[in-house]
Amino acid sequence: MSLVAIGVLGLIICFLLIFLGMPIYVAFTGVGFLGLWLVRGLKAALGSLGSIPYSTACNYTWSVVPLFVWMGYIVFYSNIAGEFFGGVRRWIGHVRGGLAHAVVVGNAIFGACCGNPIASAVTFASMCLPEMRRYGYKDKLTLGAVAAAGLLAALIPPSMPFIIYGAVTETSIGKLFIAGVIPGVVLTALYMAAVHIWCLKDPQAGPPGPKASWGERFRAGAGMWTIVIVMLVIIGGIFAGVFTPTEAGAAGAAIVLLISLFRRKLNWQGFKKSLVETGLNTGMVGMLLVGTMLFNTFLVATGLPKVIGKGIIGVSQGNPVIFMFISVIVLLFMGMFLDAIPILLLTIPILHPVAVSLGIDPLHYSIVVNIALLLGTLTPPFGIVVYAVQNATKDVPLMEVFRGTFPFIVMGLALQVLVIFFPALSTWLPGLMAGK
Repeated sequence: MSLVAIGVLGLIICFLLIFLGMPIYVAFTGVGFLGLWLVRGLKAALGSLGSIPYSTACNYTWSVVPLFVWMGYIVFYSNIAGEFFGGVRRWIGHVRGGLAHAVVVGNAIFGACCGNPIASAVTFASMCLPEMRRYGYKDKLTLGAVAAAGLLAALIPPSMPFIIYGAVTETSIGKLFIAGVIPGVVLTALYMAAVHIWCLKDPQAGPPGPKASWGERFRAGAGMWTIVIVMLVIIGGIFAGVFTPTEAGAAGAAIVLLISLFRRKLNWQGFKKSLVETGLNTGMVGMLLVGTMLFNTFLVATGLPKVIGKGIIGVSQGNPVIFMFISVIVLLFMGMFLDAIPILLLTIPILHPVAVSLGIDPLHYSIVVNIALLLGTLTPPFGIVVYAVQNATKDVPLMEVFRGTFPFIVMGLALQVLVIFFPALSTWLPGLMAGK
């Protein structure tokens, strides 16, 4: 059996194990180790098994992960996200579909403190569904908006996929963060357009809520400033060159913690839970990284990535636009069965070098990839964000949530096309940042 055939077989076995329910990091680590043993011998496999966890843990880039994760959990346990949603609701909740608009805007701003679409979607699902039902909103609109808007948390910095993409490809994480700002704003506007069109066609889906007085609006605004300050510190600090991404994560976490303590929004139990959840999530990401690094080492040893890269270049005839569309199709298909992070770790070591060889700007390609990965988390049959939202609500059928996300998926695909044909959407802001 040729080395490439061994690589293909390993890839198939890994996918089957994950599909059958084996933990992803176990599948990656096990298949990667056994594959290296078969290809290079036991000594080389044991050497990789010993060196990869150490080199991964010692990589300074990963220090940004626990800081941003912790910041998101502090925001969650101190109910800062709930205050922000309440404030937005009082400002725009009186228009038709206003509460769904508030969900979209709330997720966009909450994204500056979270970076995880599942955490963002689950937070807003449990927080918004009872209130939106009280005002007569249909569950399909509510949960469709919640699930889709959760993706904004992973597009607007800080973003966990961007951190991993930057570390794997050695692309500036700070520039990746800034590259996501304009696409994130555009997607927010497209989502709000989807809500507006939906409510025009079905006025009963999102009836207008009570109109708050100007006094109520300004009083509600007082609870919104924490997240706004954090967003300005993180995005503005990275853009101006004041912070590295790791320093921005530390500054953001410190600001949220101090404000929460000063306002007495975070109790001791919430503080302890934020630390425990941060440790668990960081450990999970670390195990995933170690497993996929070992698995990718095995694939490189077989030569499979080079063969796949040449095949994709042949199919796309060396055309960068066609290559990007092929990448989107592959990532969307894989997103039907896997979570975004494992797909990213599996495919980017193969696709990114091909993109660079075709002259595609790494920042531009990263946004194309990230949008496709995030849309994949909404598509059946897997759709991990949809499953998470449905699990948080319990009494809404799963297919009802999937149907609710359809108009937002269409808008996400529209953004995908815009970004492919207009690279400046992802490269202009980082260019200004580099100029400074």
